[in-house]
Order: sequence, then C-alpha cells, then structure tokens
Amino acid sequence: MKQTDSNRVEFHTADKVKRIVSKALEIAPNDFAHAAALMKEAMKIARENELTDLLIGVKINLGRLYLETGNETKFLYYLRKAIVRANSNKDYDNLEMAYSGLGVFYWNKSNYKRALYYFTQANLLVKHIKNKVVLYKIFKNLAITHHKLQAIFLAKEYFQKAYKVAKKYNQQANIADSLYWQGLFHYQEAKFDVALKLYLESLALHNEVKNYFGSAITLNSIGLLYRDWREYDKALSYFKKCKIAAKKSTLHSDNLMADTFNNIGLVHADFEEWEEALNNYLLSLEYRRKSGFKDHEGTTLLNIAGIYQKKNDYVKALEFAKEALKIKKQIGDPALICSTLSLIVMICVTDNKKSEAQKFVHELLEYAVADFDMISKIQVFSALTDYYSVLGDYQKALESNKKMYELKLLVYDETVRKKMYDVEYRLKYEKAKLKTKNRIQNERVKTVLALACTTSHEVNQPLMVIQGNIELLEMSFQGIF
Repeated sequence: MKQTDSNRVEFHTADKVKRIVSKALEIAPNDFAHAAALMKEAMKIARENELTDLLIGVKINLGRLYLETGNETKFLYYLRKAIVRANSNKDYDNLEMAYSGLGVFYWNKSNYKRALYYFTQANLLVKHIKNKVVLYKIFKNLAITHHKLQAIFLAKEYFQKAYKVAKKYNQQANIADSLYWQGLFHYQEAKFDVALKLYLESLALHNEVKNYFGSAITLNSIGLLYRDWREYDKALSYFKKCKIAAKKSTLHSDNLMADTFNNIGLVHADFEEWEEALNNYLLSLEYRRKSGFKDHEGTTLLNIAGIYQKKNDYVKALEFAKEALKIKKQIGDPALICSTLSLIVMICVTDNKKSEAQKFVHELLEYAVADFDMISKIQVFSALTDYYSVLGDYQKALESNKKMYELKLLVYDETVRKKMYDVEYRLKYEKAKLKTKNRIQNERVKTVLALACTTSHEVNQPLMVIQGNIELLEMSFQGIF
C-alpha cells in the first residue's frame, strides 16, 4: 500500500514538472524571464524528488530557450550538463536529444564537421532509444550533413534509412520531408523533371498534414526550379504561395520569409530590374537579421552589394560587401570568403580605388597558396584574371587565367574520380552484403546437413537420398536468403 502511495505521489510530481515546462515553453516567446524562472522551478522540483530523467529533459529545454534569445554560452552549458547526467544514468533518449541539439546548433553555424560528430553520437544510440519516432530525425540529420560534406553516397544511404523509418511508422510529415530531399538531390544532379515530380508529391503531403514549414520550403524550391527553366511567371507564383505558407509556419518563419524575398529578388535581377531586386533583397535582409541565420545573412548582403555595383553606387556596394565578408569569415567557408573578396576587388577597381583593391588582392593571393579546396582557388584566380585585365597587366592576367583553367581540369578529374569511387564503394558494399548472405546461407545448409546426418545415423537410411534432399533444400535457400 505504501509503495502504491509513493508511486502516486511520484506520478503527480512528475506531472507537475511537465505542466510547468509546458507553460514555460508557451510563454517563452513573449516573456523569456518568466519562462526561464519556471524552468528553474521545474528543475528544483525534479532534483528534490530524484526525477532524474525529467531533470535532464528540463535542462535541455532550458538550454534551447537560452539559444532562442541568442545566449549560446548558456545553451552549451545546459546541454553539456545534460549529456554528463544522461550518460551516467544511461538515459539514452535524453542523451540523443542533447547530442542532436548540439549537432543542429553547429549545423546552423555551417560547422558541418562538428555537427557530424554530434549527429554520429546520436546515431550510436539508435538501438537503445525507446522513442522510435526520433529515428527519422537521426538519419535525416546524418544525410543532410554528409550531403553538405560532399559524401553523396552516404547521404543517399541515410536518406533511404530515413524514408524506410517514416514509412514504417506512418509519419506522413517525414515522408513528405524525405520526398523533398530526394527531389533536391535530383535537382542538384540537373534531373529537373524527376525533382519536380518529387517536390509536388512532397508538397501535397505537407499540405495534407498542414506542415506549413515543409510547404514553404518546397514551394520555394519549385519556384527556383521554374526560374532555372526561365518560366518566371510560374516561379513568382510559387514564391507568392511560399510567403503565405511562411507566415503560417511556427518554425523559422522569419528565415522562410527571408528566403522568399531573396529568391524574388533573383528573378528581378535576371530581368535587370535593379530597384525591384534591391527592394526584395533589403526585405530579405530585414528578416534574415530577425532569424539569426548568419550564413544566409551574408549571402543576402552579397546580393545587395552586387545590385549597388550594377547601379554604380560603389560606396554602398563596398559597405555591404565588407559586412558580408565579416560574416563569411566568422563562418569560415573558404569558397564564400573568396567569392566575397572577388566582388570587393572588382568594386574597388571599378571605382578606381586601386590601392584599396590591392589590400584585398593580397588576401586573395593568400588563399591562392593556402591549403583550401580547388573550387575556392578557381574563384581566386578568376578574380585575379579580371583584376589584372582591368589594370592592363595582361601578362599576369594570362598567368591567372591559365592557373584557373588548370584547376578546372583538376576539378573535372577529381569529380570523375569521386564518381568512380562512389561506384566502386557501392560495388564493394553490395559484394560484402552478398558475401555475408552466402555465408549465412552456407552455415544454414551445413546445419541442415548435420541434422540430416544425425537423422541418417538414427534411422539407418541411405545418406545418398538425404543428400539429394539437401540439394533440393539448397536450391530453395537461393530464393530465400
């Protein structure tokens, strides 16, 4: 009886903690201070009543609240505390949540290698997790991170796993999400018809389950696809629909709006409608700064700089380009830094600021000799070719141009090599699976033979007849394993 009463008290206490956390999450967007106070109250109750799993969960949620306000230090503090406690308690579900949270944090900062580390840690817990609903998220996180790191084969493998999990648990929103990403892969391989088909299937499912975030992303991608096809009316039509979905989304609404205005700006830039393009880019920047996605903010700043350059307003062009460079350097992506430096150099040269241009050229030359990827170096030598051409130093322009084309040939060879490796890797993978399959088949056949021999000994039957039956069994195994 006492045990029952104790369980009842524990249940009510746990329910109280959950209600407090739910209330905190509800009021957080409008009253962070009160929400944080409620979370700390929930932590205190959970700690005093030794509700360890709830205590860890509250720490993770409190960390997320701090991240929403831009306090990254507090976010990292609470998630790392949660990891230590979850590890010691073998609380695998909360441990996965913390690892995945850190992975997403670094992914949004474009630190994909560090994100991959945390997503891999989450993946190692798959067999121990009770909440199988999160499996799709784990596999998807690995897929999109491998894709960012150009490990295309692994990205596809993990998306196949994600899609199977979504189908198994009938997760309609996740099925829609998986179709979208498959469409994106095909789009990047220039298989536009296949991409559009998958996008439309994804959109229909997102609309069905009223996932406005998913709908907005898919509508934006369809719009970009039609832009590539130069069907601008259709592109703008989908971007308009995207704005409606983005406003309804409770997830990253500001960033979705920023993407949409940026893409509308691209269409106007295609038509050289500089004022319309600029207005949309500036609207995009306004939403970018609300969203906190620094990588995307840098891209929009660069687009704005490009428009001011077209309008011959070099002062503003340089101002926005330098701001973009600052963000790109914070992120640390060499290709983005080089493209930004290249634009700055051309703005300075066009505005006859050759001494200022020279400073940025020196920086570009550092990237030319540094151990960075070849795509970045191609951008460097392309910019240097233009720079020296404008200065009239055609000898150096020719040398830079030659290096650029040499690198392009190397990139082509590297791309072919990667494709060959991808095929070779797949063949090795299939061969290994087949070898394992044959080994299992042989072991099972040997087991049946052993049983057959035992039976032969016991009933004194001719082994020849039994061996014939075993051969029939082997033939039947070929269709099973």
